Amino acid sequence: MYPQLETEAEALEKATARALLPGAISKPASEAGKAPTASKWKRRLHRHIPVFQWLPLYNTEWGIDDFIAGVTLGLTIIPESMACALLAGLPARYGLCSAFIGPLVYMVFGSIDKVIIGPTSLVALVSVQFTVGRPIEFAFLLTFLSGIVQIIMGTLRMGFIFEFISMPVIKAFSSATAILVIESQLKVLLGIKYLVAGLLNSIRMLSSRIEDSNMADLTVGVCAIIFLLLLEFLDRVANNENRNKILRICCRYLSTSRNTLIVLIAAIVSYIWIQKAGQVPFALSKNALATLPNFTVPSLAIVTPERSYSFWEVLKELNIGIVVIPIVGILTNISIGKLTPKGLVDTNQELLTVGLCNMFGSCVQAMPSSGAFTRYAISTACGLRTPMANLYLDFFSMCRHYCAAGLKLP
Repeated sequence: MYPQLETEAEALEKATARALLPGAISKPASEAGKAPTASKWKRRLHRHIPVFQWLPLYNTEWGIDDFIAGVTLGLTIIPESMACALLAGLPARYGLCSAFIGPLVYMVFGSIDKVIIGPTSLVALVSVQFTVGRPIEFAFLLTFLSGIVQIIMGTLRMGFIFEFISMPVIKAFSSATAILVIESQLKVLLGIKYLVAGLLNSIRMLSSRIEDSNMADLTVGVCAIIFLLLLEFLDRVANNENRNKILRICCRYLSTSRNTLIVLIAAIVSYIWIQKAGQVPFALSKNALATLPNFTVPSLAIVTPERSYSFWEVLKELNIGIVVIPIVGILTNISIGKLTPKGLVDTNQELLTVGLCNMFGSCVQAMPSSGAFTRYAISTACGLRTPMANLYLDFFSMCRHYCAAGLKLP
C-alpha cells in the first residue's frame, strides 16, 4: 500500500516539536511565513489529488504487481459488468460502459488503493427498483444525479454522517443484499426472463413461471457453479507453505482467475456448438458493445415516442432513488477502506471521487458504479499496490472494444 499522508494535527505537532528543540535557529518572518503556506498547499493537493502522493514513488516492482492485478481484474470485470447490467434491467453493453471511464477518474482522485470502480450487483439491484418499467434514459439520468448528489455531499463535508452507521446495520444490509442477489440469479439460472420490482413480487413471479424453466440453462449454470467451487479449493494449496513455490503461484492465479476461465470455457463451447448445430439450447448474452461509447452530456429532460418527461417529472419518478443510490454506492467504498492496514478513510474525498466517476460515467451511458468486495478480494490476492491498476484495467477493456469492433463480435 502506498504511504499515507499525515494529518494537519500531526504536522503541526511535529513542527512545534522542532521549534522547541535546543539550539533551534529562528528564521526571518518572511521565510517562516512562506514555508508553512507551501507545505499546507502541498498537503491539500495530495489530499484532494492523491495521484501526486504515490506517483513520484512508483517503481518497477509496483508496476509489475499492478499490471498483473489490472489484467486479471480486466478479464473479470467484463463478464461481471454485463451481468450487473442485466440485473439492473439494462442491455449488457451498458454494463461495459460503466467499466470504461470510472477507473480513469478513480486512478487520479481515489484515496483507497484497492478500490476498483465499476458496476456492482448491489447498486444494480437497488437501481432497478427505481427504473423498472421506465425508459432506459432514466438509468443514465439516475447515474448523473447520483454523482451530483455525492459531489454536493463531499463539498459540504457531510462524510461524518457515515461514521454513525453501526456495524450491525452494515451486516444486516450486507445479508439482505446477499439474499436479493441469490433470488435475482435464480431466474437466470432457470432460464426465465422477467423484470419486476420488489423481492416478494419477484418470488411470486418466479413461482408462477417455474414450469417455463429451461433445463439446458440450468445444466450450464450448475456446471459453472461446480467448476468455480472446485477451483476455489486451490486457495488452500496456494496458502500451504509446505508446497512447491511454483505450484503455489500457479494455484494462486488459477484460483484468482476462475471467473474468467469459466467464461472463456463457456464461450468456446458455445462457439463450437453454433458452428456445428447452428444454435445453442441455452440463452446467450446479446447487445454487447462492439465500439467505444460516445461522450455526450445527458439531457435533463427525457423524450420518448410515448411520452415526454420534464426534469421535475423525472425527479418525481426517481423519487428517493437519487439519495439512496449515492449512499449505497459510497458505503461499499468506506467498508473496503476500513479493511486496509491503516483502516482510515477520507469519506469526503471518496464522496467527491465516486461522484465524479458517476457524473462522467453518465456521459458514456453508464449505470451507477462504485467499488466491489469481489474486486477487492481479487486485487488483494493479486498483490495490487496502487490505483494504477485501474489504468491497466481500463486499457484492457478498451482493447476489448477495439477488437470487438474489428472482428465484428457481438
